[in-house]
Amino acid sequence: MSDEKSRLREAWNRAPREWRDKQEIEFAAGLLDPELWIETGDKILRAADLVRPALDRWWSLVWTNPPPSKDSVAGEYVADVYYMLLGFAAENYLKAGLVRKKPEIFKQSLANSATLPDELNTHNLGGMAEELEILMAADETWLLEILQARAVWAGRYPFPAKPSDSAFGTGVDSRDSVEKARALVLRLRGRATDLA
Repeated sequence: MSDEKSRLREAWNRAPREWRDKQEIEFAAGLLDPELWIETGDKILRAADLVRPALDRWWSLVWTNPPPSKDSVAGEYVADVYYMLLGFAAENYLKAGLVRKKPEIFKQSLANSATLPDELNTHNLGGMAEELEILMAADETWLLEILQARAVWAGRYPFPAKPSDSAFGTGVDSRDSVEKARALVLRLRGRATDLA
């Protein structure tokens, strides 16, 4: 166990039992509330919408004639961050759907261990979409993989944890993909809401 995890575990164990019990009850109630997952996804999507104008400005620079040098627009490039936020929103919507689909399984999991169940402790957007039986076209599956890569590393870090993770770290550089990715995230939100 890392030093940080050990320190947190020790602090948890030193806390009064009543406080820990209250925290575990609130944790379980929040985790099992699909509306909280959807609200969080909505907040993140609104944040992505705030980044969108900067991305659109970047596109307008790139498509000027003649195009500017790559160095002159590099600092304006925010697509990775935009897709990272879309990936975070998609993840929350998919988790809302899973909580709606399997509330009893998650309740039992929490009764056994007050930790995030394995099915929710993941960034595997494709796996969650498959679990929710969301049918996607090939280009949507590809976009979901891109959003996952951006959420896991490409929107936050310059490099992945290992070279094999870099396959989907690049490759979404079109205005059309921006629109399709946002539409896909909204479709995932709709699916999570439909399960109510």
